[in-house]
Amino acid sequence: MELPIFLEQEFIHQDFTHNPLPKGEYENCVFSQCRLANSFLDSQIFLECRFEACDLSHARLAHSSLREVRFKDCKLLGVDFEKCDPLLFSVDFENCKLDYASFFGRILKDTSFADCQLAHVDFTGANLTKAVFDRADLSMAVFLGCDLSGADFRSALNFDIDPGANKLAKCRFASDGLAGLLKKHDIVID
Repeated sequence: MELPIFLEQEFIHQDFTHNPLPKGEYENCVFSQCRLANSFLDSQIFLECRFEACDLSHARLAHSSLREVRFKDCKLLGVDFEKCDPLLFSVDFENCKLDYASFFGRILKDTSFADCQLAHVDFTGANLTKAVFDRADLSMAVFLGCDLSGADFRSALNFDIDPGANKLAKCRFASDGLAGLLKKHDIVID
């Protein structure tokens, strides 16, 4: 079944919590100040779309394609990105709240998490090669079996990363953030 195609459309101040977003392929579309919390966005295609100041908390994205999708000033609490279609998966986040989201096993090469809140986010098994965590708050975020090669944590806050359980080649940290690599050892740093 062919999905309808929505090209270069703007969706502004729309509430999709009661009237669902139509199933389709959205290309170069902008969603601004839309309510999509708890929405079923399964099997949708979003290509080069922007979400600005939208609430997508607990939205269901099973089998959806997110290709070059940008989120800015959005709430994405508890979103399971691990269930998205992995083919060409590409996202970036700026000033977003992603608490309790899951990126389990996801390829996130070169992904930017600028000024984001990422408390309790699950990155287990994720490939975060050259990802940038610019001023990102990573309180209680889980990094286990991750490839963090070349990732930039220089301005990240509250991270706890076990160097023995993750690949850290060429990963960048500020000298005052090195305590985040030693938390498991219960070392006191003055």
